[in-house]
Amino acid sequence: MFPVGVLAAFPVVADSARLGNAGPHLLSFDGERRKQASYIARPIEIMAAQKTAREPFAIDDIDAQRRRLRYRAWHRGTKEMDLLLGPYADAHTPGMATIDLDRLEALMEEADTDLLKWAMGQETPPPSADKELLQQIVTFRENSAAVK
Repeated sequence: MFPVGVLAAFPVVADSARLGNAGPHLLSFDGERRKQASYIARPIEIMAAQKTAREPFAIDDIDAQRRRLRYRAWHRGTKEMDLLLGPYADAHTPGMATIDLDRLEALMEEADTDLLKWAMGQETPPPSADKELLQQIVTFRENSAAVK
């Protein structure tokens, strides 16, 4: 119910049994009587999400896959691949079917250096690589660069 490790301190006035004869008040240096307060840790709920019965508890698997692919497209090992795959993923993943998302995910499993060489035409992609999808990504990048 409570997030793990979240504690807050709440003041608790000391009772006379704990303080002996002094009661719940102590004398301060200037002669005033002040209550002694000790602090105990109690768990509190911080920014708990209020869910209604109509809201789904978890996001859809395909939405999670789309979000994961968009994140991975923008956070590659090299800036060149970020700029090649990121805009393509932003533009195309919202409308992609599951099979197309799986194709993109398989292509993104390749090393950045290999993908960059294939995209620039320096090397021929191996038969196991999805050449059609790679060509779509390169064409999208060329068309978006021509518009700017």
